[in-house]
Amino acid sequence: MELRVLKYFLAVARHRNITRAAEELHLTQPTLSRQLQDLEEELGTPLFTREKRRMELTEAGLFLKARAWGSCCPSRDWFPSKGPSIPT
Repeated sequence: MELRVLKYFLAVARHRNITRAAEELHLTQPTLSRQLQDLEEELGTPLFTREKRRMELTEAGLFLKARAWGSCCPSRDWFPSKGPSIPT
């Protein structure tokens, strides 16, 4: 698992929308979607439930969000203008 992919995951978790996260990350939506699918395959579990215009974290996704936050984003310097809320 690459740090870059964890940052992608956190952006989608924050926006709850893959299109908005892709815009923030300067990626195409299909590229970001494929990266998330690869991550889910690597971990062997779904991280999101996908609805029409919104993505919600599964229990596994919430766990990864809490673990990834401290691992790859302690300084929050990769976030644009405003940082995300700290996971609970």
